Amino acid sequence: MKSKMEMKPVSAVKSQGEARQIAIDWQYWQRTQFLSYGEVSAWQGYFIKLGKKFSLKREFKENGII
Repeated sequence: MKSKMEMKPVSAVKSQGEARQIAIDWQYWQRTQFLSYGEVSAWQGYFIKLGKKFSLKREFKENGII
């Protein structure tokens, strides 16, 4: 997987399926990374926004994304 994962702007994510795929890709990517608390916090904020936009907060919480 790529060594750096970019956050696609929330406004550019167009569907619930795309948001889910970003979360899945992030889960696979982050398990091989050494992330600082700041980076983890930034990603958590990103997924909270995606979760709100696409009604996925509950699903993201259940899967340990947020």
